[in-house]
Amino acid sequence: MSQTKIDAFLKSRNLLLKSIFERQGFFEPLSKSGKKALRKGGGFLGAASQLDVAVLPIPEGTVLEVHPNGIVLEPWTSYFHIAAYGQRPDRAKAAAELDAIGVKIHQLPNIILNEDGKLSAVRLNAAALMESYAAVYEMNAVINAFRSTSAEALKSIVPDGAVYGAATEYAVRSGACNHSNMILTVQILVDVSLMYDPFVLFNAPTVEKSRSGQVEDQLPGETFIRVCQAALQIVPIVKYDPEDIRRYYRELCAVLGFPSPREMAQKAYDVAAGLLNQNTSDSEAKPLFIEALAVHVAALELRLEDPEFFPVKLATTDGILDIMERVGPHVSFYRMTDLKPSGTFPDRKGPGSWPQNTDVLGFHNLLKQAFVEKQLLCPLKNGEPFRCPSAMDPDDVSCSFVVDNRRIECPAVKFRRVFGAH
Repeated sequence: MSQTKIDAFLKSRNLLLKSIFERQGFFEPLSKSGKKALRKGGGFLGAASQLDVAVLPIPEGTVLEVHPNGIVLEPWTSYFHIAAYGQRPDRAKAAAELDAIGVKIHQLPNIILNEDGKLSAVRLNAAALMESYAAVYEMNAVINAFRSTSAEALKSIVPDGAVYGAATEYAVRSGACNHSNMILTVQILVDVSLMYDPFVLFNAPTVEKSRSGQVEDQLPGETFIRVCQAALQIVPIVKYDPEDIRRYYRELCAVLGFPSPREMAQKAYDVAAGLLNQNTSDSEAKPLFIEALAVHVAALELRLEDPEFFPVKLATTDGILDIMERVGPHVSFYRMTDLKPSGTFPDRKGPGSWPQNTDVLGFHNLLKQAFVEKQLLCPLKNGEPFRCPSAMDPDDVSCSFVVDNRRIECPAVKFRRVFGAH
């Protein structure tokens, strides 16, 4: 990572932090410099917010405007990270004011669930979609083992917690699938919703409204609602048939007016590989981001071999082994017994799997903190999403590792040093 890029990031970050923490008036609009900083960092904040699981209890007597299939729409923009907007009691009014000055206002879908007589709202964002994919993956494994496919049996398999089945519940409510074809269908519905990224595909603006001729930005949850409605217009999947699954994915994209599965995978690969090639020569950047990006590129290479069938094959033993073989050299494996790096990846030549890289979610967590928090805390220590060996130590105690007589810093410490954070 060049010093120019670091300086640009620091300048953008400091402008945004100044607008958040040093303003005199709580409802004072953002300054010109603050708006500029938000344009640079707001798109990232929007993406990072998609990785937060959000399950909100609904107090008894709450009046909500409920849309078909139990959906409540929540106005959202990156501007809500700014206290002057995000902490206002009437968020809808704040959104209307921002909409009037050209800010893109998303409508995040929240699905209303009733568990044991208690209502809750699960935000259908990228995190919820990924959790639902993971849950149907687990269902698939159990069904293959025990050959049980009844609706009650499927329900009992889902892990405890509303978020794990939220997207699947919506897909069934909407009619996009039923309990007999739910697993295969949800795998495709979720994959389309996560792969369709207008920013990556069309360079769509992420903070401000699109101009004439530009594609509108769309968050995964918004896409998922559209995808489920589009599924009603095509012949459903009725059995495990790879060719029919490929047909279903292609037709779904065509009805939505999206690029084909191969086109989306190729564009995502081109963007990720381009970023990787720009930064691999810089040793300072490697512990922070390069290995995480390399994992992404390796997975996209595998996706490109069969993009229409990839999300279904991934939920098989062969699919898992294929992905592990591709990404293994770029990740650190931790033993569950002592939470320390395991040493070597199977059949990997050379040095072991060093704890000098960070996962994509952990890196997003660090960057998000850099924009909106006064202090950086290690996401691994907090268990977001993994834990490090010093997880039980105080916040000011970080990990360090000795590999081949070299001391390796904790990625969070490296991040603080490189970007000048506290």
